[in-house]
Amino acid sequence: MASETVEAARIALRLPPFWKSNVRLWIAQCDHAFTFSGISSDDTKYSALVANLNAETLSYVSDIVLSPPNSDKHHTLSQRLITQFSDSETQKIKKLLTDLQLGDEKPSHLLRKMKELSNGELQDDFLQSLWLQRMPPHIQTFWSASSEPLDKLAIIADKVSEVVGASSTICAATTVPPLSQSSSCSAQPTMDSLARQISAKSCLYKLLN
Repeated sequence: MASETVEAARIALRLPPFWKSNVRLWIAQCDHAFTFSGISSDDTKYSALVANLNAETLSYVSDIVLSPPNSDKHHTLSQRLITQFSDSETQKIKKLLTDLQLGDEKPSHLLRKMKELSNGELQDDFLQSLWLQRMPPHIQTFWSASSEPLDKLAIIADKVSEVVGASSTICAATTVPPLSQSSSCSAQPTMDSLARQISAKSCLYKLLN
């Protein structure tokens, strides 16, 4: 009966598609799937990973697949995939210092990416400095001298960004008396900046009090 249960779990197992851009996270997700399905056999986990790789990926681990080790097959294959597809230390540093930008992401999401790249090897104050450099001015102004923990700052920054974004949309949609073209063009950036700063101050006060 036990063997039939294990066989049923093996057949029902569905692993996520191989995630080339984050192999460590993909393997962790697969390991959770094995645990959830009650699969503990090294051979079964190894075979499941191999079966889930496409032809291009298999070419990078062909020596292991064609001649697998006698033990720790799953670990050996996992480590090879991580080594083959993960960024080098130089690439991680480049991404951390220059490539990562806020864009349309939430501040907390950007911080998670930066922490993943730093792999716990950077002090929070230095990481905070890198993170703040990528924040809009209205967030940099209030956060640069803050003593709050970095993770808490990121969550508050999410909320401030949402409020400021909504405020900017409302301001843009509000009808105002027409000005001359030259004065309108020069005044609008200043008005937008003031609106963002007022919204940020108001939101920050509510969140911290």
